[in-house]
Formats: sequence, C-alpha cells, structure tokens
Amino acid sequence: MELLEILTVVIGVSILLVLSYYFFTSSREKSMQVITEEKEFNRLTNDITGFFYNRIPVIDKNLAQVLGDYLRWGENSNVFYGKYYGILNAKEIIEIYFNSTFENKWHLETSYNGEKFEFGFETPENMRLRTFIIKLPIPKSLTDGEVLDVKFTQW
Repeated sequence: MELLEILTVVIGVSILLVLSYYFFTSSREKSMQVITEEKEFNRLTNDITGFFYNRIPVIDKNLAQVLGDYLRWGENSNVFYGKYYGILNAKEIIEIYFNSTFENKWHLETSYNGEKFEFGFETPENMRLRTFIIKLPIPKSLTDGEVLDVKFTQW
C-alpha cells in the first residue's frame, strides 16, 4: 500500500514537472517572438522618422523633401537644384538610405498626377509584411498643396 502511494506521488510530481517545463518553454518562445517583432517595428519606425528628419549635406533637405521634389520636378530620377548644387539623383539617394537598414527587403510606392512611382524591390507574396502609409506633403505654392500617401513595405 505504501509503495502504491509513493508511486502515485512520483508519477504526479513527474507529470507536474513535464507540464511546467512545457508551459515555461512555450511561453518563453512566444515572448522571444514578441521581443523580436518589437525590435523590428522600432527599427522600421526609426527609419521612417529619419526619412523626414535626416538632412542631406550641402543641399540641406531631408529625404522626404527630395522625394517630393522628384515627384514634382524630377526627370529620369534626377532633380535639378540650381547651378550651385547641380543635379541630385533622388531615386539613388532614397535607395541607399533604405538599403542601409533593410538591405534588399523593402518597397516604397506612391502616385502623383496619375503616374506611379516605385522604389526598392519587388514585394514577396508568402512573407509577413510590415506596411506603413506615410503622409507626404507636396507644396504647389506658398499657400496650397496636396498630401500624398506613400506606401512603405518591409519584410
């Protein structure tokens, strides 16, 4: 009788240990996934913020302004900033900026005056995508303008 009680206690404790190990490892794995996703989201948010605030030396414009200038006045990816500054390849600068963080895993697209503009790489179909819709103001004069939706996708 004592042997049966001891055996029952040992089996019960063993089951509790196995269950607690399972719950501990599965919740830890989920929390690691959440932490990884949070890091990716923070990196993406920092880069989108930098898109509006990081200034390009010499011309003293940020990347969002360069994109706006390219959409309004650009020809063949180039924007002319006057005799002193010369021509700036807007597409190349935007691609260098996002490639520095996301390598070949990003896509940016917008449309202006019925024309579609795309930067980056082709969006994969079978992957988890993080998409931001960026509001980009395009001034037409000192008093009016319009706001475009720029879709930035990262995987």
